[in-house]
Amino acid sequence: MMCFNLGTTGYLGCGRTMAGSSMQDFWKYEDQTGITESNFDEKIILYPVPANNQIYIEGPDIKVVEIYTSNGSLVIHKEINHPQTKTDINISDLVSGFYYAKVSFGNSVITKKVIKN
Repeated sequence: MMCFNLGTTGYLGCGRTMAGSSMQDFWKYEDQTGITESNFDEKIILYPVPANNQIYIEGPDIKVVEIYTSNGSLVIHKEINHPQTKTDINISDLVSGFYYAKVSFGNSVITKKVIKN
């Protein structure tokens, strides 16, 4: 099973072909809560995008930052002992491409796109 969100639209897929490689059933669903993801997006700022060696993350009470490949593999994990409003992440060892930063702050978690040059 695979699921992900793009903005307030969610996608869910399950099942495999006989070759075992792709989803047979895929569903799209819309946020019905009236709460949009953009409220969280404004609380966490990640820059620069694209980046070469370092990214900076600003926001309230940042506790954990994890960087994932587009395939979902965890490549960087940084725990912050005392929650901060700004932290930096060294991404110089990553190959060029698209990544996702999962940022835990306060009692919330948000995902931001990272592009490594």
